[in-house]
Amino acid sequence: MSEQPLFAPEDRENFKNAFDAFDENRDDLVETSELGKLLRAVGFNPLPEEVEDMQEDIDGPTFDFNSFMYIVYRHARECDPEQELVDAFRVFDKTGSGKLKTEVIRDILRNLKQPFTEDQINELLGQAQIDKQGCVKYEDFVKVMLDF
Repeated sequence: MSEQPLFAPEDRENFKNAFDAFDENRDDLVETSELGKLLRAVGFNPLPEEVEDMQEDIDGPTFDFNSFMYIVYRHARECDPEQELVDAFRVFDKTGSGKLKTEVIRDILRNLKQPFTEDQINELLGQAQIDKQGCVKYEDFVKVMLDF
C-alpha cells in the first residue's frame, strides 16, 4: 500500500505562487531573511527558533523553490495536528482520565479563534462515543474532528 503524498498538486501550486510573490527580483530566488514570512503566507506558523534553525540549513543569503519545498516538506512532517489537538484537550483534563465532558468540549469549540457553529458541534458530538457520564475520550474525538 503506497503512502499518500504529503501535498496535493494544488498545494504545490499555492506554494509556487507564494514563492513567486516573494521573489522580488524575478530571479527564482528568495532572500533567506524572508523565510518566516513566506512560511506563514502558505499557512504554517513556525516559532522564531524554528525559522532560525531552517535559515541555518540554507546555504547562503537566498534559496530556490526546490529548497523551499524541501523545507516545507520537512516542517509539515514535523507537525502532527492530531497530537497537537490531543495535547490541547489534555490541558482541560484535570483528572488525567483521557475524557472530557461534552459541555467542556462544546465550550472549547465555541471559543476557538475560528469557532465551530452549533450545528458543527452537534454533528461532531453526534459522531463521538459519549459514555453514561456524558464524557468523550478526547483522543477518539480528535480523530472525529480530523475526519470532519
